[in-house]
Amino acid sequence: MTLSRGQLFALLLCGGVIALAGWWWVENMEQRLGPVATGTDAARKNPMLAATRLLQRHGHQVTLAPTLGTLALAALPDGTLLLAEPEGVVNAGQARQLLAWVRRGNTLITRPRRLNPDEDASAGSPAKATASAPRLSGKVEVDPLAVHLGVRSSEGQQQLGRCAPGSAALKDDKQAPWLLAGMRLACLALPASGHLLEVDTRSAILVTLRGAAEPAWSDSKGEAVRLYPEGKGRIVMLAANYFGNQRLQHFDHAELLLALSAYDARRTDVTIVQRIDVLRWYAALWQNYSMALSGAALALVLLVWKSMRRFGPLLPAPQRERRALIEHIDASGAWLWQFPGGRELLLGAVRDSVLALLERRQPELRALGPGDQLALMARLTGLPLGALDAALFQPALRRPQEFTRQIRTLQQLRNHYER
Repeated sequence: MTLSRGQLFALLLCGGVIALAGWWWVENMEQRLGPVATGTDAARKNPMLAATRLLQRHGHQVTLAPTLGTLALAALPDGTLLLAEPEGVVNAGQARQLLAWVRRGNTLITRPRRLNPDEDASAGSPAKATASAPRLSGKVEVDPLAVHLGVRSSEGQQQLGRCAPGSAALKDDKQAPWLLAGMRLACLALPASGHLLEVDTRSAILVTLRGAAEPAWSDSKGEAVRLYPEGKGRIVMLAANYFGNQRLQHFDHAELLLALSAYDARRTDVTIVQRIDVLRWYAALWQNYSMALSGAALALVLLVWKSMRRFGPLLPAPQRERRALIEHIDASGAWLWQFPGGRELLLGAVRDSVLALLERRQPELRALGPGDQLALMARLTGLPLGALDAALFQPALRRPQEFTRQIRTLQQLRNHYER
C-alpha cells in the first residue's frame, strides 16, 4: 500500500501530536519524589535558628534577645555578643556599656552602618590610626561603635573568583538562580590555623574613614571581616550577616561563626540579638530616666496620701457670715435675758416649736389633760416628770441653771420625736 504525500504528512503530524501530549502528561501529571525547600514556623520566627543550633551543638550556651534594648547590658554574661541585624539606633549609653563589656575580654560581632554621602572613605585595609573618625555635625549618630572604629559599609560589584587554587568555578543554579546575583566572594585565613575560608558578602564591603583604627586581622582585602582589638577583648566588623538561616549553609559561613565565637575557651556564652530597634517611648524613658521617674512617682504617692481622709473627713473652714450670725444670736439672747419679759419670750419660742412638733408626732395628746400628757410623755421619753412639767407648763425660772434645764429638756423632747 502506497501512501500519498498528504497522507504521510497527516500521519507524521498525528504522531507528533500524540508524542507531545505523552511528554506533557509525564512531565506535569505523573507524581515524582524530589526535594522541596520549605521553612518551619520556628525558622520564620527566629532568623538565627540555624546559628543557634550550630553553636549549641559545639558546646555554647546561647541566649536570644529580640532587641538590644531588652538586654540588661550591665549584667551581660562574659562571652560573645552577636548583633545579627543592626538596623536601628544604638544610643551613646548603650555604646559605652558595650565597649566596657568588650574591654573585659569579650567579643562583639556586629555590622557598621552604611556610608553617608558626605563621608569620605576608601575601601580596603586602613592605615594606622592617627585620629578618631569624625562625627557628622548636625546629624544624629545611630552607630557610635562604627564611629569609634572609623569603619562603614558600602556597595561593591560582583566578584565570583574562588579563593583556593583549583576550586570549581561557580555556575548558575537553575534551582536557585538568585545565588549568583550580587555575589561577592571574599577570602580570609583564620589567624589561629591559617585555614582559608570563603564568604559571600552579597555585594557589601567594608570601607574606612581617614584616621580610622587599624584592625588586628581581616580578610585579604579588608572588605568582608575585620577584627579590632579593644582592651582585653575584640570587636568584629562584618560586611554582611553571614549567619542567617538562608546563608549559614553556604561557603564557609558556619566555620567562620564557630571561629569567631571561640576566641576564649572559658567564655562559652553567646548572646544573639536578632535586631536593633528603637525602644518604645515608655521603655526609653525608664531606661534613661528611671531615677527621675521613681522620684516623681514617690512624690505623687505622697501628694495623694496627704490628700486622703486619714482621721475622718476634713472639716470645712467656718464661714465668717455664720460666725457673725452666731455672735448676733448670743448678743440678742444676752439682751433678752436682762430685758423684762425677755426670758418668757425665749422660753415661749422654744416651747411653741416643741408643742407644734408634739401635735404632729403625738396627736393623741390633744385629748388628754396636762397631767395625763406629762405621764404619757414621761413614759415614752424616759424624762423626769418634774422636768417635763417645768419645761412645758411652768413660767421661765429666774436662776440661769434652772432656765437652762428647761431649755435642755425641751431640746431633749424635740430630739426624741425627730428621730
